[in-house]
Amino acid sequence: MYSDLDEFLSDLDTRGLLTRIAEPVSPNLEIAAVIDRACKTTGGGPALVFERPTGFDIPVAANVFGSMERMCLALGVKSLDDLGAEIDELMTPPAPKGLMKDAQFDAGKAYYLGDFFAEGTVSVLGRTRSTNWRIKTVKNDYGKTTADMKALFQNLAVTPTEDRMIGKPSQ
Repeated sequence: MYSDLDEFLSDLDTRGLLTRIAEPVSPNLEIAAVIDRACKTTGGGPALVFERPTGFDIPVAANVFGSMERMCLALGVKSLDDLGAEIDELMTPPAPKGLMKDAQFDAGKAYYLGDFFAEGTVSVLGRTRSTNWRIKTVKNDYGKTTADMKALFQNLAVTPTEDRMIGKPSQ
């Protein structure tokens, strides 16, 4: 990855993917016309740096991300599919391992699956993921409503449900 735009432009220049325009060019329509022509060429055209826009001291960079190759370079991936897979991996927590061994069951007693909930948290920092799972038990209180359960388990609060009795079939 690049630390700033200057470093990225320098790398593009080294790779031959950048065209520098040293002549003074007017920012009123001329720069836009050159960019338009470059963008419409095969492969998206080169990245452009107008070094002396008339009336300004600061160069103008354009079409920097105008090709798939340059976008992948900027994002530090070989293809955008790799980036999508990386984002998917970061956003999808792994299934909890050994979660049921943490649950305490009494021998000979029947349990309703809804008595146990796994709460998972995912922290994404840069490109690393850490997932923490823990068990929360609910006493065999089948009289609780969905709203009560949502209050007890905040991670369920985003799940759209109706407020109804849960756990026992209607009689």
